[in-house]
Order: sequence, then C-alpha cells, then structure tokens
Amino acid sequence: MKITAAKRAGPISVVFIGLLCATAQGQPSPLVAGNNAAAGNGPIATTDFPEGPTVSFIPDGAKVGTDSNGRGVLVLGNKVYYTELSNLFGPTDFIRVAPFNGGKGGSDNAVWTLTNPRPGCGIQDLAYHDGRVYALTGYSGNCVGLQVFKIAVGDTVWSAPVTINGPDTVQSADGFTILVNNGVLTFLINDGDGFCTYREYDSNTGSPTGNNFTVPPVPGTPNCTGVDTQDSDTGTHVLFFSRISFTIGGSALSRATLTTTPSWSLSAVDTVSPGSAWSAIGVEDISLVHGFDGTPGSANCHGRSVSGLAKTYGGMPNAASALGYSSVADLQAGIDAFCGD
Repeated sequence: MKITAAKRAGPISVVFIGLLCATAQGQPSPLVAGNNAAAGNGPIATTDFPEGPTVSFIPDGAKVGTDSNGRGVLVLGNKVYYTELSNLFGPTDFIRVAPFNGGKGGSDNAVWTLTNPRPGCGIQDLAYHDGRVYALTGYSGNCVGLQVFKIAVGDTVWSAPVTINGPDTVQSADGFTILVNNGVLTFLINDGDGFCTYREYDSNTGSPTGNNFTVPPVPGTPNCTGVDTQDSDTGTHVLFFSRISFTIGGSALSRATLTTTPSWSLSAVDTVSPGSAWSAIGVEDISLVHGFDGTPGSANCHGRSVSGLAKTYGGMPNAASALGYSSVADLQAGIDAFCGD
C-alpha cells in the first residue's frame, strides 16, 4: 500500500477470517504480527487476537535512513523475518531476521540473514510452509512481473522463480500466503496495491486456478493488504487480512467458498481495536506464528508439533536452532505457548 496523505490518517486493523473468535471456543488466542509501512521507524506490531494486548518494536532495518518502508514479515518460531523497501519504494537489500520474543523483538541477527533472491527488486511479502520460506518479489523499481522464490530454512540457496501470470501488471500486489488442500500447494495473492480481491495460483506454473474471492467493502475501509493462514491441509483455512479499519473481525473461508464471496461475520464479539502501533501509516504484510503443526487448543497439539518438527528438521536440536531458540527446552516452552498448554 503506497503512502498517501489519506492513508496516513487512517487507523489499521486486521480482518480475521476462519475460526470465529478463538477465545470464545476455549482455544488460545493467536498472535498476529504486522509490518508497518513508514518513512523510517515503522514498527512491527503484534496483537494477541482478539482482545490484545498489542506489543511492538522498531526493527533495525527500519532505522536505516529515514526512508525505509516496511513490507514483508514472517514469524517462524522465535524468529521474525522482515523486509524493507529502500528510499520509500526502492529495492530490498536483504531479508533481515530478528528474535521475535513474543512480539517485543530485538536486534537483527546477521547469522540468520537471507539474501534477496531477486537483487534490485522489492520483496513485498513473506510466507512459510513445511520447512520453507517463500518470498513474493517485484514490488516497484525496474522489475518486470511478480515472482515467487522459496528456500529451505537453514539453507542459503533459493529455488528458481515461479512467475505469476495474473492481472497485476504493475507488480504492486501486497498480499500473499500459502494454501494447502489435500497435499496440493497453491499461492494466494491479491490483485494489486491495496486490492481486496485475492486469487489462487498454481505454485508450479504461476497460472490462476480460477478460484478467487473479494473481501466485501466496509464503509471507510476500502483497502486490503497482507494475508496469512495457519498451515492446514483440511480445506478450511484460518485466514487473516490487514486493512484500514478500527476493528478485527472474523469469518470462514473453505474450498467450497473460495470461488465466491465468503460468508462474513463482524459481530461485536469478533471486533477489537488492535492498538495504536497498527496505525503508523498502513500495515502491509502480516504473519501468524508458524512452524508448529499442531492445532492450538487440541489435545494432541504438543505431540503433533514435536513430531512435525522432528520430521521437518531431523530432530528437536536442529529444530530449535532453525527456529531461533537457544535450547530444546526453550523450544518446548514455545510449543506450550503456541498450543495454549
């Protein structure tokens, strides 16, 4: 979302799509992090959905010069990956990584840094699935078209790009996440800067699948940006959206409704102000906490998460290192927090 005078005045929120008010169902409330666009000093804010509190920190990359402009964000275990645009809408230097610490953040860790897979281009969004970080590239600059790259956590070599063949001819899309249904992985990307129509794309060819939906307009809140989902292979996804509004609301999206406008709910119990750190100009990419396979609140959340980590990373010590924890004990504590134990 480009910085304009009108958007400077608007507060920012997250629209929650999926589980209707997790706390009402006796499940732990998920954390939602968002990277603020700003001409320097834009915070990464994290809200405990739906009732707060909200905590934030200004990452090192936002302090580099006065025109650093926040874009991508991904929370993976105790790491927060994030990207900035240089000189407001210039290229991204590299993907920076800081400790997450429940949203309170910390200084960048140079060892964790990832190279820009498309030098000279902006990286507007980050996502995660099954041990791999995904980057949507092409924002502004002299780049042509949107391209998605992926890299295994702990690796240094990016995959070949997947070029997106969609309606966004100016490569300004600022919403991107991964969907998985019956083992088939697809990309979900909005149609452009602040657009509220999101389309599904084949993750191998970059071609549209024909599935899409449009977030219904809310008076005074026409723009939509970041989107994220908990890893799922059930056909029903827990999706979050960032948009200009005072509230966080909830609804459901499944494969059956992906080709239509979903049924939306913005009842009083599902709305909350996410806090002032979300209104610094405009939240771009957003992220839930990723890396754990369990379902928060379920009896097998912890066991499934441990099993998934051991399989993905080849054991818990490797998982702890990959996800930014100082020990297996700290990783176990992180799983407990995620599962609500």
